[in-house]
Amino acid sequence: MCGRGRRAFPGAPCRDAAPRGTAGNPGIERWFADVSGGTAHPDRWDTTPDPGAAERIVRRCAAVHPALATARVLTHRVGLRPWRPRIRLERETLPNGAMCVHSYGHGGCGVTVSWGRAVSWGRAAEALALLTGRSGP
Repeated sequence: MCGRGRRAFPGAPCRDAAPRGTAGNPGIERWFADVSGGTAHPDRWDTTPDPGAAERIVRRCAAVHPALATARVLTHRVGLRPWRPRIRLERETLPNGAMCVHSYGHGGCGVTVSWGRAVSWGRAAEALALLTGRSGP
């Protein structure tokens, strides 16, 4: 899907509580805030915020995690979401011999899950470097 989407970033009132999210209503913990909920609008390319959508996100998230009902929302973000038919996940050896791991095309959650992806693929790259005896250029 190509288009726009939004996320709400409430303060982090529920670090030790679960669940973090549900299908269609993601909840991902970041150091500065929780990433809560989201929307997707195929073929819409404007980034004008919709206050009604923001309120619906907070209500849906509060239904799963009541502490979010009174959390101060730090920001709402509306962004454009490019899409690929498949995730690109491959290793490439650069001309200088350095290894590059491509991991992108995760759709609307790409930036949201990027921190975890970076950690997991960084570990995979380190393991591969150990196995092949190559640690860089």
